[in-house]
Amino acid sequence: SREEDADRAADSSAIAWAVGAGAAFGILFILLAQTGDDAGWWPLVGSRIAATFASSGSGAMESAGRSSAE
Repeated sequence: SREEDADRAADSSAIAWAVGAGAAFGILFILLAQTGDDAGWWPLVGSRIAATFASSGSGAMESAGRSSAE
């Protein structure tokens, strides 16, 4: 039925987001381990800025997708 298909799509989407988030955290930690001790807080500042832009972009895409689906 349509409801079951929608549930499967939602589950697949949630799993994809979870895997993507885990991969992103892993990459972040690997890259932070590669920085030198003299880098200070700048690697974390850069990652915060990138995360802010990424989350605002994905939120905008999601809200645009919701409005077009209605």
